[in-house]
Amino acid sequence: MSDNRKINEDEKGNWNLKPARDLGLDSVSRMKSIARETGFFGNAIRSIWWIFVRSFLKTWNHFQIHGDENLPKNLPLVLIANHSSHLDVIVLSLSIPLSQRSKVFALAAEDHFFQDVSTSAFASLIINALPMTRTGGGKGRESIDFFRSRLMTDKIGLIIFPEGTRSRTGDLGAFRSGIGNLVAGTDIPVIPCFISGVHKAMPPDKSIIKRHPIAVYIGSPLTFKTVEQTKDGCESVAEQCQAAVKQLQQKADTAP
Repeated sequence: MSDNRKINEDEKGNWNLKPARDLGLDSVSRMKSIARETGFFGNAIRSIWWIFVRSFLKTWNHFQIHGDENLPKNLPLVLIANHSSHLDVIVLSLSIPLSQRSKVFALAAEDHFFQDVSTSAFASLIINALPMTRTGGGKGRESIDFFRSRLMTDKIGLIIFPEGTRSRTGDLGAFRSGIGNLVAGTDIPVIPCFISGVHKAMPPDKSIIKRHPIAVYIGSPLTFKTVEQTKDGCESVAEQCQAAVKQLQQKADTAP
């Protein structure tokens, strides 16, 4: 549940009250809305859940974070990574400082996580996910344009998996150009990450977490302010992002 209003600070340090983007939506519609904002109740529930999950993964999977000094001190940002398990969004969220976590949203497949009330409640209330269509076309582009606007206006963070779907083999797949449409021509920092061990700990066809080490490797921020938001420009952004994640994978593969 979101608050009915939000407070924004302008460039002169003055505080302005503005209506929340999801004002007027009922509870179910709010959970499934790409305009959803976080409120006190949701933040409290998530904080308790994150403490439990972090403790579990640290104990069961020896969860580690490498390179967290590369995370910007302030929002906005876009966190990208390889994708081979439902655990990916959880371990990436744990990599973000608790002080920022309430304003960092994971983009989750609308057709998988937002089709019924129970999964929508888990995705929105616990994971802090926003629905993203995977069908392409006009609706997908409208969503990307909206998220691009929210990044710059609301100063939020997004967690994105540019492959678009989970790898069934654990291998890194090609990144789609949607990441380019999101950040090309802006100074929004894109933070490449590589998640190690999740495919063995919980592959796509399993629902139980095995005892296997998990680690997140965080790379230096990338920016694409001089890249035009054209087809070629967006594909170039995707290729550069994939190369950065691949480089982190090589670092993970050679880690002791």
